[in-house]
Amino acid sequence: MYKSNQFGRSMVEMLGVLSVVGVLSVGGLSVVNSAQQRKNEGQLISDTSQLAMISKKLACQYDDAYSTYTNFLNRSEAIPSNLTYNATNNQIEGVLDSVTTITGNDKYFAVSVAGIDESSCIKMATTDWGRRNSNGCLGVSIGATDLSVCMLSGNCASNAFAVTTNDTGNYPMSAATAATHCSGNNNTVKIWFKACR
Repeated sequence: MYKSNQFGRSMVEMLGVLSVVGVLSVGGLSVVNSAQQRKNEGQLISDTSQLAMISKKLACQYDDAYSTYTNFLNRSEAIPSNLTYNATNNQIEGVLDSVTTITGNDKYFAVSVAGIDESSCIKMATTDWGRRNSNGCLGVSIGATDLSVCMLSGNCASNAFAVTTNDTGNYPMSAATAATHCSGNNNTVKIWFKACR
């Protein structure tokens, strides 16, 4: 009787191959997602820095009639084209589902970035945004509390925020401090600046 040789793969071998492919796919996706997150965080920092510079340049023209710097920037057509102004909520929408508002008066303004995840919060809080004597940066805080008096006097020295005091002190915020106060997916980071007056 003729005996034929069959060539092929058994079910166990195929399952093994599929398992290896699955593991490689998951690993590849995590690398891609991590790279995309870093890119988006870099874009968020760039957008925030650009909004701060624009606000600083226009601060001398700010009038309380605008109610907020965000509205002032919109009326001045100064919001970068890659960001979206939401007129209903008077906020600027950007990458990573971030929502930016700019508030203040003739003495200071704060660029407030809300709705960001823990990783983005830590990255923003630990960024060096400048100095009081160069671009007027007063410091960084985590949370929605109004710290304008504290920032302007240079007396902010606690775990929750950092401030420039003669270009020294707790600024930029350490990663450990930021990690303690950044949690979940709905963080708010505020960067405080002196206005032109």
